[in-house]
Amino acid sequence: MVMLMDTGPPDGGCRTFISCRVDWIRGPQIAGRLRRADAPLFQASPKLVRVVIDRPPPFPEYPLAQSPIADPAAEDAVRARFLQQMRLVPGAVAIVATALGTRRTGLVATAWNSLCADPPMLLACINRRSSAHPIVADARAFSINLLAADHAETVAIFSARRGLDGADRFVPGAWTDGPGGQPLLNDAVAAFECELDDLHDYGTHSILIGRVGAMRSRADAPAMLYLDGGFASAVLAPRD
Repeated sequence: MVMLMDTGPPDGGCRTFISCRVDWIRGPQIAGRLRRADAPLFQASPKLVRVVIDRPPPFPEYPLAQSPIADPAAEDAVRARFLQQMRLVPGAVAIVATALGTRRTGLVATAWNSLCADPPMLLACINRRSSAHPIVADARAFSINLLAADHAETVAIFSARRGLDGADRFVPGAWTDGPGGQPLLNDAVAAFECELDDLHDYGTHSILIGRVGAMRSRADAPAMLYLDGGFASAVLAPRD
């Protein structure tokens, strides 16, 4: 699955988004060139990146009735190709955290984004089998904490590589609770405390729609990106 979002009207109103089934993927025509973490584009910097993608030639159009997926083997092949291509899409790495009483947990996520500015809303997609899902549903609240390039250990903790679960993932002194009781990472590049406004189940995941409340930021560190199975940070391209 892939989610498509428009850029919204100039006044910052709500964006529209759709989820769609990927029936066919063409790689070379749509792959813009993006330099890897060892290239100059990804040197440490407190600024963000502007990515310039070569304009592809027009796509041929395929009617839905002529979808090339006709059997399970083809479905598996398209799924594998889709996952491989999504590795080429850089994503901002964040911890989606949630708490309710003594229940507290979080996970590493890149499937999150702004939804609209009036009112301020975010969305995040999490697996319904994750430990955070039932707590978010019960607490009706969560936080999104954008990681900095130096947060590799935080990623290891929240991706279960350190063998820690639940509240044990929250290093004492590194987190504080926001006004709504949700965990906020003290040195996150940007942290948002959200009230769960709506929740939509689709396939293996749920889309969390969050109304933003408390916010905090750290302007002296580049954000962490996930790209092609590794991590990178970004710098701003020269302005014209």
